[in-house]
Amino acid sequence: MLEAFIENHVLNQILRQAKHVLDAEQRVNDMKVKQEFAYYSLNKAEKAFESLTNQQLELLKPLVSIKNEADFNHYKDSLEPYCIPFQPTTDAQLKKLFKKGQKVASASFNT
Repeated sequence: MLEAFIENHVLNQILRQAKHVLDAEQRVNDMKVKQEFAYYSLNKAEKAFESLTNQQLELLKPLVSIKNEADFNHYKDSLEPYCIPFQPTTDAQLKKLFKKGQKVASASFNT
């Protein structure tokens, strides 16, 4: 099993490219243009990383086969387990952010 390797901003870039592929699939009639655009989007998604292993590349490749909203959602769901979670916010960090006269109740941001 792969470790989490996708940062949140990179996941957003990948999903943006997947959405572009979905939009092209729905709006473009020429199959060759659709295919080229899908591979162009995959290339852009791969370039969001400094380096990728073969397993990580295989995880990104289904981007080229997105044909409908269900495929997009399945692709999104397949990537989310590999997203690096945000670090929990500490009370000290909250107090540093909200210094002046604001009472900050410790909130649990874990969902």
